[in-house]
Amino acid sequence: NLHSPHPAIIGNHLMQQHEDKTERKAAPTGFVLATQTPSFAPTAMGASLISMNDDEFVDYTMKEQKRVNSSFILQANRPGNKELPPQNFLEAVNARIPMGSLANFDTKSRARAGNKRKRVELGMSLAPEIRRNLRRRFQAKSAMDSQSYGIALNQRTQRIQQLWDERIGVAKPSQVALYRRYRHGELPDICIPFKDILLPLQQLHVDPVLSKELFILLFTSIYNAIDTMKPPSKANVLKRRIGEHLTCLLEKSQGDPAFVFSIHIACLRSQQVKISPRVVGRSAIKSRNYHSGILLLEDILLNSQKHLQENKVKKTKGKKIVACAEDRGSSEIWFQLAELYARLGQNETALVLYKSFCRQDYSERAIIALLELDYEAAEKEFDRALEHLDQKEPWDPGSEPTEREKDMWFDEWLGCMKSSLNWKGLYDNVMVDIDNDPSRLWQRKIDSKKGTPSQKNKGSSMSGIRLEIDKASVAVEGQKYDRLAYLDHFIVACMRQEGKDEQLNAFVEESCQVESQKRLLEKRYAADLAELHAINGNAARSAYFLRQYFLKFERDWDRLPRLDKGPRQTLLHKLQPLNEVGEYLSLMTSTASNSLLNTSGFDANPGVVFIRAAKSLVERWQQTFPSKSDSALVWDEVVGNRTKLVNNLLNRVESHAMRVIEEAKLLEDVKQNAEMSRKIHAEVLACKLTCRQTILKSLRKAAAAQCFQGNYRAASSYTKRTDFYLKKHAAEIHDVKSIKKLVDITKLRIHHAGCLRSTNKQASVAKLSQITKDLHKLEASENFSSQAENFSLAYQLNTLCAQVQSDLAKLINSDPTLRDSCEDAESPSKLLNEAQRKLQQNCTIYQNMADKAEQFRIENAGKLVPQTSVSKEPQLRQDTLHSLAGESFLKLAHFCKERLDEIDGSEEERSKSGSTEEIRRMFIDSVLQAVRYDAVEALTFFPKVISLLRGDVSAQGLFTRLARAIPCWRFIRWNSQLIATLGEEDEGSNVGNVAEQIAPLLKRVAMQYPQSLQYPFHVSKGQLRKAATSPVSGPKVMKYLDDLEGTLHNVLIEKFIAALDNMTAPKVCCGVVGKQIKSALRRGSRGEAQQLYDNFFSKFNKHPILGTEASMEARRWMKTFLPMVAKVCGRPRDKKFSRLKESQFWKSWDAACKNLDARDQREERKAGRRRDLKFYSPWLASFEKYALLSEGREYLEIPGQYTGNERPMPERHILIVNFHPSLLILKSKQLPKRLTIHGNDERSYQFLVKGGEDLRLDQRIEQLFVIMNEILCQDPRCSKRGLSIRTYDVIPMTDQVGLVQWVRNSTPLKEALTEESNRQGNGDMFGRIQQSYIDKFADAMQKDSGEVGYWWSDILTKARDGDAAKILEVAQDQVPEDIVGNIIRSLCDSPEAFILVRNRFARTYAAFNISGYLLGIGDRHLGNYLLSKEDGSLVGIDFGYSFGQGASLRVPELIPFRMTKIFYNLLRPMDSFALLKQDMVLMLQKLRQQKEILLSVLEVFVQEPLLEWRMEAEMKSQTRASVTSQASSGSREGVSMNSAVAWYPKVKVRIARMKLEGRHPADVMLEDIKANSRWNRDPTFRKAATRLIRGKYTIRGRPVPPRAKHSQSVLNVEAQVDTLVDMATDPVLLSRVWVGWTPYL
Repeated sequence: NLHSPHPAIIGNHLMQQHEDKTERKAAPTGFVLATQTPSFAPTAMGASLISMNDDEFVDYTMKEQKRVNSSFILQANRPGNKELPPQNFLEAVNARIPMGSLANFDTKSRARAGNKRKRVELGMSLAPEIRRNLRRRFQAKSAMDSQSYGIALNQRTQRIQQLWDERIGVAKPSQVALYRRYRHGELPDICIPFKDILLPLQQLHVDPVLSKELFILLFTSIYNAIDTMKPPSKANVLKRRIGEHLTCLLEKSQGDPAFVFSIHIACLRSQQVKISPRVVGRSAIKSRNYHSGILLLEDILLNSQKHLQENKVKKTKGKKIVACAEDRGSSEIWFQLAELYARLGQNETALVLYKSFCRQDYSERAIIALLELDYEAAEKEFDRALEHLDQKEPWDPGSEPTEREKDMWFDEWLGCMKSSLNWKGLYDNVMVDIDNDPSRLWQRKIDSKKGTPSQKNKGSSMSGIRLEIDKASVAVEGQKYDRLAYLDHFIVACMRQEGKDEQLNAFVEESCQVESQKRLLEKRYAADLAELHAINGNAARSAYFLRQYFLKFERDWDRLPRLDKGPRQTLLHKLQPLNEVGEYLSLMTSTASNSLLNTSGFDANPGVVFIRAAKSLVERWQQTFPSKSDSALVWDEVVGNRTKLVNNLLNRVESHAMRVIEEAKLLEDVKQNAEMSRKIHAEVLACKLTCRQTILKSLRKAAAAQCFQGNYRAASSYTKRTDFYLKKHAAEIHDVKSIKKLVDITKLRIHHAGCLRSTNKQASVAKLSQITKDLHKLEASENFSSQAENFSLAYQLNTLCAQVQSDLAKLINSDPTLRDSCEDAESPSKLLNEAQRKLQQNCTIYQNMADKAEQFRIENAGKLVPQTSVSKEPQLRQDTLHSLAGESFLKLAHFCKERLDEIDGSEEERSKSGSTEEIRRMFIDSVLQAVRYDAVEALTFFPKVISLLRGDVSAQGLFTRLARAIPCWRFIRWNSQLIATLGEEDEGSNVGNVAEQIAPLLKRVAMQYPQSLQYPFHVSKGQLRKAATSPVSGPKVMKYLDDLEGTLHNVLIEKFIAALDNMTAPKVCCGVVGKQIKSALRRGSRGEAQQLYDNFFSKFNKHPILGTEASMEARRWMKTFLPMVAKVCGRPRDKKFSRLKESQFWKSWDAACKNLDARDQREERKAGRRRDLKFYSPWLASFEKYALLSEGREYLEIPGQYTGNERPMPERHILIVNFHPSLLILKSKQLPKRLTIHGNDERSYQFLVKGGEDLRLDQRIEQLFVIMNEILCQDPRCSKRGLSIRTYDVIPMTDQVGLVQWVRNSTPLKEALTEESNRQGNGDMFGRIQQSYIDKFADAMQKDSGEVGYWWSDILTKARDGDAAKILEVAQDQVPEDIVGNIIRSLCDSPEAFILVRNRFARTYAAFNISGYLLGIGDRHLGNYLLSKEDGSLVGIDFGYSFGQGASLRVPELIPFRMTKIFYNLLRPMDSFALLKQDMVLMLQKLRQQKEILLSVLEVFVQEPLLEWRMEAEMKSQTRASVTSQASSGSREGVSMNSAVAWYPKVKVRIARMKLEGRHPADVMLEDIKANSRWNRDPTFRKAATRLIRGKYTIRGRPVPPRAKHSQSVLNVEAQVDTLVDMATDPVLLSRVWVGWTPYL
């Protein structure tokens, strides 16, 4: 770990202050003086620079070791004199003493050191290895002469002395020189020459990773130590020189990734390194170090913004004067940042960054068009801006564009031409700028004839921010980039146009005459040259450039980081066209070597072999295409290259065919000659047909892909090319008319999309009417749908016609006057009926074909049937037909759902009962048919289908008939709702006919997949038993209940559920059961109350299901709780309870609970620790024993394996083996426990056991998140941005307990912030900020800060708006701005990882904000967010306050979602709001388009309300009677539940509909807060809440809130997001939130 340099290495000297104030001498020049103190800490490298020793007079020399933790390993030698080396080697050996600590230093060791010479004379201090040799010799002394032995010993000593003299010459320079006196026990100072530090480190250059980190470490340490130099002017001069050298190094570097990366990170970690942003950006692009360049530029920009904050505004006579030099410098940084993000493939981020330095409206309008992929509109805006420059018209004051803005206009103007495939326009503009002379492309300067030349400026001034570098070098670099930009445009424009190959080839041949130009072409354009030479027939040169490119590809691929997804995809996109070039060359070279003299047979003829090989190759190409989400440039390179290669192949095929025919003429046999000619003609025709079909298919696929992405100009370009190709080769293509009609349909689809983009409704109506006429003309063509091969054409035509007519009807309905402006427009009802007929026609066609294919498959199962025997139509394949049939029914279901929503909202339409019932039945039929044909998306409409079955006998019969043909596992995801329908009653108080239709379906699921139904059945069992008490419907409900219970009977599962329920903390159980008993007593149900009371205490003794004693925790609780309650209520089954009043019961029960608070607090302090499982659940701890007793008859699967997305395979499901003997208690109010399950796959699965809550709400929220993710995945822009919501499984077991999947490798965001604060040494910073925040509000409100819970709710009505906002902002300023960024940095080990994780965090945060707003998720304190340590995703948890419940709190939440300072500071210095808004707009726009799917799923809440919703609805039913009538009057759907409960979920769904329809967020918030109990009884509260929510307040020095400026009731997506962000970040609203929510974070 070399990230934390130790100050002792470079010169951050830590000098110990001595009591005697001894004068110290400075280190000599070229040396580093390193001082060790007793408190010296080890370095981050694992060991301190100076090892501790017993002796202060010690020599430190370098010593090699096998394993080192530091770059400096020092060896200690004791000299006899501090200025002289030891006299001999033996003395030096004796001087070696063990390395010890200061604690081992004592007087005995010093005495041993003083008696050193005496020990030498006695011969007792010899080295161990010498002593062993001498010992053996002394043993044989009797056989030797003592005098001869002395001579030999003397000679040996002399040889050792000679060796030592040689070594001492090397060791002498490294000796210690003392510069001061030392105290007793003090460690020495050491002077280390610089060369002794750097020379060993130079040997590490062979390791690129270590050398990079070492360079960064040394540079950072040296640079940061410069600040200690005196005088400061000298330090500033040195820093300036270092900055100049670094700038020069980056400019002259050849793009070496390791070198540039090292300089980038070194500058990033050093403070105030002044380096040119332009040089940083260019070096990053050249070396592909985009991520490190981005981080360095962001750091420079942060410093510049800080500098601007301090010096930008100068007050002179009350006026503000802003200096513009800094703005020009900042625009350069913004431009370079945008360039780097564009290289990473993050074009949306780059466009948002362009806004940061753009001043003109041209730029803003063009960027908005680019974000919507409307390249045509963007090109027009850029063209207008450049025309403005050409005419030299004056700009408005303050809006003069910067130089970088002008450069952006020109670059993006040409970029729009490329993205929209306007190659002719790009070519013409380039040729104009070079005066139609391609050789001018090699000139150093090219003057643009349009506006300002790209990169023409020499760089802008950045006084105080960047260094000014050599102007000549800037000019050369700018001209070089300018030339390459034009060269890129010229080559790609010539490659993509027909007839420009010869000009490009001539240019390449001429350029290759100059060696430097040749090297540049080979290095930069190897792929293009390989394609060019292959097309021109030069196979050898093409193969050469192909090899060069693949060598370059390998080098570039190895250099790119693994996480660098964008550039890696860019490299991979080149492989498909080049692979086709390689296959083409392989075909040419393999057949060219074959001799045509070998005519032993027709099949062996080389010409025939080539034709067949060419046909086979083109057929393979016909199956490979880029992805639908790939850009138009990728598609065009594949299609354009393929078209030219196929044309070359056809020319070669004809040439080979002519040779074969000439050979046939030489044959003597006339019949054989004719037969050979006939065969070769057939082969050629087949090959030509395949080639033409491949080109047409490629063009059509490319057009469809661009339509899918929304790039309609590129799609239009492909349709034009298809038309041209059809006209040119009509004689060689079968069914030209059908293909021509498909092209015409694509054209009309493009026109339709243009109408939807237009803001002029009147023009859109006229265009849509004309498109409808054109579609009718296509439909009226002869034999349009009589031929089987036209089925696909009929499908596309009918679908487009239905879409156009439906959109036209919506426009006319929105404004009836539009119909008067267009005489040809039909009535909306007629248009909708015609659209319905078209969709029904599609369904009929493909249903019949799919059924026919299915019947044929069944009849011929097990037989070998040729593919052509299935049907005459090649399209008649079962898988294709199934998908087309499912898609047809799904489109019809969407159409019917929209019609039903319109009918529910219109009294006039509801009066037409006949048409309404027809649409209902059609909707039910289309949904079930779509499910039958594997359209999984149709399952999202299933709750709406169930609601429509009530009161409609014919619809029930239709459902029964169609449901039998659908596999029962398709309905598993809606098991909970299906079970809930069994206990419903219809309007006639009879057992609902719906239950009779659903019961057989549930029976099938219970028989085939019993464990998928176990937990939903136990959740709803209580409600079903209550419904069974009804005198009318009770018997039938009991019959269904008994039938299911008998089928699902599993003792092991029942005990498992009971054991989990027993793990609930006793205090939580007491709170829940106490409220239930109180509610029963209030209703007068004493029998129910008595039963609840008895059952509660019985399960704490011997559990009736488990058959075991209660857990130790429960027994300890009951030992105290029961005697306290029994004094008033009596013991279980005591008659004393039956005489109690509600008030008496609750008083005693509540008092008993409060008396145990101290014990609860002690238990909560134990939270976060591991505890034994047997203490909380003996049954789970002994699970293996109970599982063995079942002898395999019963088993238990790990919950959460039945998703309904695919067919379950229970035999492969994971079974529970046992449970981990310990569990973790979390710090929470209800003390949930983390349980670890061991599966039979030898893996562990962790779940959170939550008791006292109805987890069905969390489960349904997660289901909605999954559906939102499915919707987002279908959109190319959302999918490319990675917008999604992180989900997890929630499995309710009963209405009071359930399991929540544990999110591995994650931590609560609150804990992460606390850990980061502690790591920075701030201690309890957040606690201090909170206390200060409370104290300031207490002073403003004149309240006691210790009683904040009593008066905080008064802040909303009594606090001044300006004071509240100021208090909040003061608290916000105390929080470190980049604290979340520091947390994310701690998760990453590289710049690319940091940017990837940061983007993932920001996008999951934006996605959760929008989804949370639509579902009304509140209580978003930092403990309800999890931070994933794997990828940085933000995970929302705990959705107890959803659907606007946060507005009903005593301190209501008046904000739509959490968007506090720590979140939007994460993306600094970029415009966080703009980037987050862009993601939120994309997501909300897509969800609003698919709102009928989400509203259909929300029907679940209406049909099966949560337990809390039922209780709250019963309490508010009388006060909300008016709302009940309003909510229930919107539909004729029969509701089986009590009207006192029915209105409440309908109000929640209605508010969700308002959000999806774009209603003003302030209006939506007011609807939510009306449910607050203070709204009706406190006029002051009502008035204050309305004023704050609508933004009707003024604060001096602050602008009017943006939400107050939007007067429309319905907003577009952009305005809706702007208003939401305004409400979420408004300090006036944030300051009214509960203090525990920590709004200042």
